[in-house]
Amino acid sequence: MISFLRADREEREAHPRYRASVVAVAVMGAAASSFTGALLFGALPAIAADLHTSTSVISWLGIAPSIAFAVSMPLFGKLGDLYGHRKVFILGWAVAAVLSLAAAASPNVGWLIALRTAGQLAGTSTSPAAYGVLARIFAPDERAGPYARVTVALAISPIVGVAIGGPLVSSVGWRVLFVGQGIVSAVAVVVAVVLLPQTPCRPGVRFDVAGVLTLAVGLTSLLLAVNRLRSWGIGHLGLQVLVAVGVVSLIAFFVVEQRVAEPLLAPSMLRNRIVAAAMGTSLFVNAGFNGLDVLTPFAARALFDYDTTTISWINGVRAFGFASGAAGARRFLAQRPSRQVIMMGHSAVAASFVIVAFGAHESSVPWFVGGLVIGAFGTGFGRPSLATSITNAVGAHDAGVANGANNMAHQVGASIGQTTLIAIAAGGASGDVAWACLVAAAFAAASLATASRLR
Repeated sequence: MISFLRADREEREAHPRYRASVVAVAVMGAAASSFTGALLFGALPAIAADLHTSTSVISWLGIAPSIAFAVSMPLFGKLGDLYGHRKVFILGWAVAAVLSLAAAASPNVGWLIALRTAGQLAGTSTSPAAYGVLARIFAPDERAGPYARVTVALAISPIVGVAIGGPLVSSVGWRVLFVGQGIVSAVAVVVAVVLLPQTPCRPGVRFDVAGVLTLAVGLTSLLLAVNRLRSWGIGHLGLQVLVAVGVVSLIAFFVVEQRVAEPLLAPSMLRNRIVAAAMGTSLFVNAGFNGLDVLTPFAARALFDYDTTTISWINGVRAFGFASGAAGARRFLAQRPSRQVIMMGHSAVAASFVIVAFGAHESSVPWFVGGLVIGAFGTGFGRPSLATSITNAVGAHDAGVANGANNMAHQVGASIGQTTLIAIAAGGASGDVAWACLVAAAFAAASLATASRLR
């Protein structure tokens, strides 16, 4: 191993272990972005109390990064395709390390939300870059395995975070979460500098600034409108302005994309049946799955009077279910089409959220937690197939922006789901939580319709 690391770049890239080492870097990056997730969502009530703020305000600690992530993923994917995925990966983690450490020192909830959003945005910008790097060194029929490993890392790392960070959070406080994430991000930078291969650039190509701006304004306006719908009401002038700005901006975006030489999201890619179906599937299934990320800690506290550590372990068990599903999918992907694997997983997701609703209505821990774990397994089971389908549909040269677009759909769905489920269950009564879980099941059922169009 030492001789491998000391070798020059050409010798390393010719080494039999090299591709495995690149997968390991992608896995480390995925782990760095997600290992605090279960603890952070579990700690939201405690953070709200410590910073003297309300549930609706502290929920923005999850919602704001989701909106920012949704808006920026095609941007970062395209930057990697044009200027090199290696550069995006390394720069993203360097910025994330600095901002995570700054978030640990936040004096109030406003600073915490802002720094958490910016830091998470920088870190998760590496997701399309990781897929782009892997697409360059693995053939289409080899990608399912590496993509599944990245998916498993996204799920396993929160469990490690709970096991290691749980006692620290209980004894030291929630700020240690951001210190830990900053340290892991810094390690990811060092390893990436040593091991990641150089990735090609496209010299002389102008970046689609107009496309970025119109897409960002359009998506941000519409997602904010969804978030404000319950508190403002449909007749509120501010809500109507947000919707109008969002619609006009997205229309302008599609006009711009038809005219520029190198569009952010090429119209031909969006018209691709596989790409469109994968994005729709990601949006709907994650509206349900990620909607429960925010709902679960508040429901567990309201229904079962659980503390932060117990809630974090529920999220950790849920993450283990997700990882188990992703690991199990690797074997099925070698034998069955992606569509069948996704349909199997998402059918389980839709059914499981009905089980969660029953557990909430009856205040039954086994039904509630059991349903959450089954839903996580089904979501993880389908996730690698979605990434593989969309990458193979566009090829390695557009793998970054295509996976960025898929991540955008994922985060748009997450934002819609989180906002919708929290609004429905705001009262905290078992009946309200049950209705929110049934809405999550409806989102998951809708993903089956879009997944049926995949190959």
